[in-house]
Formats: sequence, C-alpha cells, structure tokens
Amino acid sequence: MKLEGTVTSVSPSKTLTCHIGGFRAPYNALVTATPSLNGNTLQVRADHTPEVQLSADVLKLFDGATHIPLSTFVATMEPSATSVQIANNYAAGMFTVKQISAN
Repeated sequence: MKLEGTVTSVSPSKTLTCHIGGFRAPYNALVTATPSLNGNTLQVRADHTPEVQLSADVLKLFDGATHIPLSTFVATMEPSATSVQIANNYAAGMFTVKQISAN
C-alpha cells in the first residue's frame, strides 16, 4: 500500500510518504484484510460472475487499532515499527463490504 500527499493540518505543511508492506526481521508489515460479507454468501461458478463493492476509510490508516497523529508522523518507506502499526490498522477495519451483486 502506498499513500503520498501533503499534510496541511500542521504549520508548516509537510510531505506525507507512507509505503507499507514487506518483511524485514523483526518487522512484518504483511497483513490480510478480511472484511465481513455481512452474512451474505459469495457464489463463484462458471456461469455466475458476482461483484463485490468495497469501501475504504483511509483515516483508519492512522486512527485504527493504534492512533498515529499525522502531526508527528515520520515518513515510512520500509518495514519498521510504524509501518507494522499502520498495516495492523488497515487490517483491523479499513475496508468494508458495501454491496454484493449476484449477477
């Protein structure tokens, strides 16, 4: 996952560089996000092409299981303690299933 931009809520504004993923001991930023299907069944077969509509709450990167203030965030571009915290944040609820179309 890569996120780049500018943090404008601080003065002066600062560059935001956030590249998450990978593994280098002891930091493992490889996570699996498993959003709930909300009790629905997703059937995949040769004559059936379902679609899943996902939503991502980007703020959960920094305010999920671990709060990481953007005002003090230092860029991360390799596996580190901070990148593991951010990865755990998005695995813990950044993605939600909005709709499943059975087709």
